[in-house]
Amino acid sequence: MVSLVTDERGKNIVWLLGEAGTGKSVIAGCVANALAEKGVLAASFFCQHTNKLRDSVASMIQTLGYELASKDPGYRKALIKSLQDSKFRDSTIVSIRQQLEYFFINPFNACPAPPGCVIVLDALDELLDHKSVEEVLRVFKSLKTPIKLFITSRPDVAIPRTGTNDFGIEYFDVESEKNHEDIRLFTHDRVAELVGSLASEDRIDADANIIANLVTKLSKAADGLFIWITLVLGNVHGVDRHLMKEEVTTEVIEDVWGESVSIESTKELVLRLEAGSVNGLALVVLSRPL
Repeated sequence: MVSLVTDERGKNIVWLLGEAGTGKSVIAGCVANALAEKGVLAASFFCQHTNKLRDSVASMIQTLGYELASKDPGYRKALIKSLQDSKFRDSTIVSIRQQLEYFFINPFNACPAPPGCVIVLDALDELLDHKSVEEVLRVFKSLKTPIKLFITSRPDVAIPRTGTNDFGIEYFDVESEKNHEDIRLFTHDRVAELVGSLASEDRIDADANIIANLVTKLSKAADGLFIWITLVLGNVHGVDRHLMKEEVTTEVIEDVWGESVSIESTKELVLRLEAGSVNGLALVVLSRPL
């Protein structure tokens, strides 16, 4: 993603689509951190419909303006002049178009952005007025030095599906087959690590069939949700009896392992594990606090 959005010959906008819980915000955060390390992150905004400071296009515009001004003295000077000349005071009585003019068009006309700058916008569907987003995209594309955008949102948000060539958008879908393959690879690595740690203690036979069986079951249960498999496997480092739950949630095990298993206590769970049971290994993975 970072390579795509920093490629001078690439599209102006890289747009990641996915349903809630598919890890879009995690990816956006990682992309923002990587861009910051490269020195090309111009600004970022993580939308949140439950936060009044992050639920509107006006808040997004002003936050981006502040971050841009904090990093670029030339832009800061031009922004101050633009706001003073426009006598801007209250975003509630000024249209989105006017705000875009005051915060971006005028300042960047006076002080063009350096080439290669990227803005990260996460969860645009969380904006209460997300239908104004298309207007924002048009402004960034019209700048003398277009600023590239990395955007995430749910697929059903009102985005410019038609005429995408005008915007230069490259879409990626979290629900794609490539995403499912990434989940399978992550699951394989984490399960192999867990099985390996148990095998090193002579507590289970590190048979390839055990790993393959668990990977298949867990990857299928994840159903494209990277956050789900991360919660299940991400923090597992071997087995610590003291951190196991006293009772195992049978419903969860039925849902993930695909069969009804009756476990009365953690003690029985450990006994199964020490006996080298494949079911026992699955239960240990799923019985850890998330």
